[in-house]
Amino acid sequence: MPTLSVFVDVPLARKLEGSLLKTYKRDNFPNKAFLAYRVCMTSEGQPWVSLVVCKTRLLVAQDPSLNYEYLPTMGMKSFIQASLELLFGKHSQAIVENRVGGVHTVGDSGAVQIGVQFLKAWHKDAQVVYIISSQKEMHGLIFQDMGFTVYEYCIWDPKRLCMDSKMFLDVVQVEGPRSELLPRPHLQSCFLSSPPPNLQEVVENIMLIKEKVKEKLRLLGTPGSWDHITEQSGTHGYLGLNFQQVEYLVKKKHIYIPQNGRINFSCINANNIDYITQSINEAVLATKGSE
Repeated sequence: MPTLSVFVDVPLARKLEGSLLKTYKRDNFPNKAFLAYRVCMTSEGQPWVSLVVCKTRLLVAQDPSLNYEYLPTMGMKSFIQASLELLFGKHSQAIVENRVGGVHTVGDSGAVQIGVQFLKAWHKDAQVVYIISSQKEMHGLIFQDMGFTVYEYCIWDPKRLCMDSKMFLDVVQVEGPRSELLPRPHLQSCFLSSPPPNLQEVVENIMLIKEKVKEKLRLLGTPGSWDHITEQSGTHGYLGLNFQQVEYLVKKKHIYIPQNGRINFSCINANNIDYITQSINEAVLATKGSE
């Protein structure tokens, strides 16, 4: 008879893969669509890879001077420094005065894990954390497992159909030092003022997709204003749908989007745009007056 493991009573860890994505993968509906991918997608529905990434991979693979020794405990110094300069600005006063630091981690979840451990050890009075709604499911579990109470906040104003930074500042003002706030900068949602040709094509494609979505909704006679779709910059943006409309899309139309209605517009392409816009129109009409 095999000996039982000493870890037999350890409960299984919860998978960090979002429940929305798991449900999507199990769905056999032919026209299903997942609009919550974090990366920029191509018109063929595949993750977009920058030419810079391809070039860099070749340079690394062909670099005879590359040192394959283990990295220092804190990670690769040149990578950390470049990351800090990207985040704060190369000539930031904080960098000049050596007031910032970084750690090289495995993925964003690894970074959050280290950050949570640091807060737990050195800011023991804070037991509450506020996470932006689009990141609660992904990173909230890490905080919960470390004993934090997790709440979510949103910077989207559903009445004015725009993002309002004042909503974040209100949370800061009310909670103050009693809690932690995790504002996540979405680098994939920012566009350069003068992007390289490869990126320029992606930028123009997303802008065109947004225009097409707005125009198709207008032609369908979908109630409400949809100008906010093109007024938002970046790959990700809010559709401006309420909870009932989002639920309708997920359960009735097999279109998977987060509860806050913030989608990745690069997931919309020529193959699914008609079905998606018709479904949005149907969801708005079917739930009219339900708020």
